[in-house]
Amino acid sequence: MLVINEGQFHVASRSALDWLNQWDTRWYLSIIRQGYSYHPGMQSNVAFFPLYPMLVRVLSLGGALDHRIAGYLVSLGALFIATVALWKLARLDLGDEAEADRCIQFLLFAPPGVFFSSIYPESLFLASLVGSLYFARTQRWLLAGLCGYAAGLTRTVSVLLAIPLVLEYLLQQRGRFDLRRAETWQVLLCCSLPALGLLTYMGYLGWVFGDPFASSNAQAVWARHLNWPWFPFFHLNHYDPFYRTWFVCFAIVAAALFILGLWWRLRPSYLVLLFIFMLIYLSSNRLESLPRYMSVLFPFYFVLALIARKWPNLTTPLFVASGGLQALSVILFVNGYWFT
Repeated sequence: MLVINEGQFHVASRSALDWLNQWDTRWYLSIIRQGYSYHPGMQSNVAFFPLYPMLVRVLSLGGALDHRIAGYLVSLGALFIATVALWKLARLDLGDEAEADRCIQFLLFAPPGVFFSSIYPESLFLASLVGSLYFARTQRWLLAGLCGYAAGLTRTVSVLLAIPLVLEYLLQQRGRFDLRRAETWQVLLCCSLPALGLLTYMGYLGWVFGDPFASSNAQAVWARHLNWPWFPFFHLNHYDPFYRTWFVCFAIVAAALFILGLWWRLRPSYLVLLFIFMLIYLSSNRLESLPRYMSVLFPFYFVLALIARKWPNLTTPLFVASGGLQALSVILFVNGYWFT
């Protein structure tokens, strides 16, 4: 007996490798197998940034390894790197190994966690974000910039990563900031590398398709464009009741965690990262990818670890609720429900 019926967008699986072959996975596989294509005014795979499919293609050794297996390996490898970097950063900022462990646990139990192990760039983007801030915190600015460059080749919003990086540098200087020093300009140059990642992809699009804005133009076909952050909440009738509840509740939880981070004086560079990324995601005109986008904002897991420290009795209920929602997310994703 079926517990959950197949969703409207379900695609039949030919093998177990296709169970997670849903939604954007098919676009990334098209890039890996056939390369980029652009059809103005139509859905085109140039909307998806190049670093993840490039790594998958390299790992597949020209097709010697199944592209799907290579995709899962890249995602899981990036997730491993992200967890190591997040643990180190949490140990540095929270000052306790037990709390660093809880950060990782909350990450792995995150409701949208299915995207971390699917053929999606979420794990890679998470690793780039965490790596960039970790190296910035430990004053290894070239490595911070290179991670930022990788983020810039993974998602458009990464261009804004320069803001928390510069803020982190200012916090470390504590009044010693001086534009006359060569070191200052070297650090600022490293902080600008996320924007260089975006410009690299735009340069490629201009060279191959004659349109450096082909990616944003393609995203607009999916109604992805900047709008007022409150706009989606006044057009919720676009969604069925279940999805409406899911997306709005996720936005409310994210806002609550941000407020707690402010109250507990989380590091300013992390709070700024949360604020600007949340603002951009809410301003993207649609809510359906919001849980996935929010899942990579690692300071949320710091706040959850602090909740567990301050109110230990909430730890188990939080893990049970989060793990249960993750299981539901996997079921919805595999069965072709509107869960992108």
